[in-house]
Amino acid sequence: MTALLAGVLTSSPSSAASGAPPALRGRWVVQQVAVDSNDRLHRSSEPDDPRLMGNVLDIRADGTLDPTRQDCRHARWRPRRATSLAAIVARNKRESGGKIEQPSLADYALAFGDPTLAPYEVFCASETGKRESFHGGNWFASMSESRMIEGNGVDTVLVYDRITDTTPVKPSFACAPDQDESEKAICRSQILAGLDRSVGLAYRRARERTGDTPAGGEALRKEQADWIAERDGCKADENCLIARMGDRIDALMQR
Repeated sequence: MTALLAGVLTSSPSSAASGAPPALRGRWVVQQVAVDSNDRLHRSSEPDDPRLMGNVLDIRADGTLDPTRQDCRHARWRPRRATSLAAIVARNKRESGGKIEQPSLADYALAFGDPTLAPYEVFCASETGKRESFHGGNWFASMSESRMIEGNGVDTVLVYDRITDTTPVKPSFACAPDQDESEKAICRSQILAGLDRSVGLAYRRARERTGDTPAGGEALRKEQADWIAERDGCKADENCLIARMGDRIDALMQR
């Protein structure tokens, strides 16, 4: 799946700490993918991008990010100066007609007002640990006990909701006792349910682009049915299901 963790720093930040900020610790799920609607040059995602929607992120007390983000198992966190959300977004400068512009919250369709945030940058040490080769540039900030926001400093902002022990698992289909093993596994897992919702989003997007024609819509429906049969071959194997659904999202997004 697409990750926002990107960018390179030439030296390790002396002020970075290994433990995650308490307000950011926990499990989170992406509920909104916001992009600068007027930035055509740097756009790496699209609004509510299926490759990111529903992604689950664990931020552990020791600072570690979800291991599925392979390049951030050794995360370190550096506090930045408290500032407004609008000021943070405005740093994502864009070029338009030969001029440098600063985007606004409206450009990102972020409807949170303009809260003051205390962002943290994330730096990810190398897997070997033999030398501190850091790369990062993403920032995270708590908006409330139940909401967090992440940005990549270029064109994309992710809005997360906190997952708790009582948060229901919601795949794209209704869960039932008589379902096959793969669907039962999806109904038990926030990660798998999030990916299943993303497959649904990507499929609807592909149908809108393909059109409901014999050469388009019908072929896409058959392709999706064939893929579901392939997915069901994973049974309850979570790693297999993650791989199958991730590949399907990527394939649908290429249409």
